[in-house]
Amino acid sequence: MLTRVLQQLFNQKRTKNGLYIQIRDKKKMKELIEGRTKEKDLKNLNLSPGDQTRIAIQRLRETIGALKYMQDKKISKIFVDQKNRMGAMIGHIDRELHKTPRVYKGDVEGHPWQEQKLEEKWNAYMDNVFSVAKQRATDYMKLNIGVLKDEWNSDKKKNEFKADSNDDQAKKDKKKGLKKTQEETLALIKKLSDEWDKVNDWQKPENW
Repeated sequence: MLTRVLQQLFNQKRTKNGLYIQIRDKKKMKELIEGRTKEKDLKNLNLSPGDQTRIAIQRLRETIGALKYMQDKKISKIFVDQKNRMGAMIGHIDRELHKTPRVYKGDVEGHPWQEQKLEEKWNAYMDNVFSVAKQRATDYMKLNIGVLKDEWNSDKKKNEFKADSNDDQAKKDKKKGLKKTQEETLALIKKLSDEWDKVNDWQKPENW
């Protein structure tokens, strides 16, 4: 699971209009939070709105977990070492390639290799990879935490369990359950938001 989440986080693919793709589809996440998912794996399970929201929260927690992982000192050092080792190798090849010019057949002549500053370009590319990953995570989390709060603290939700003098016992029991679900879900949302606050200031590792 962690590998999949990291792939989502560092994905450099873009949409047709040039934007980086989202960690998860914005529309699908909103539908899930609002209890009206159309996802094939979920829509036939007859999940309650509360259950669907819990799935959405779990997905968001996966991203928080990935950021915690990336901010661990030992893990971040491994990534830094790999990034710098690859950059050094690319730079070495770039600087030394002119010493072994390509040999062509017949009278064909080729231009000697010109140094391209590939190590600098690699470092710039990796800076962008980090920046995009951080921004993608921030946009994804802030958007969906906002949707969670708007949905579960809304008048619409509160009206679902609003007392009515005409309610029979079955209706009262149902509303009691809906109120409990709302309270529990709001507690989960607060916990999620607090967890996000602890990891959202993701800084580039030392010596990146």
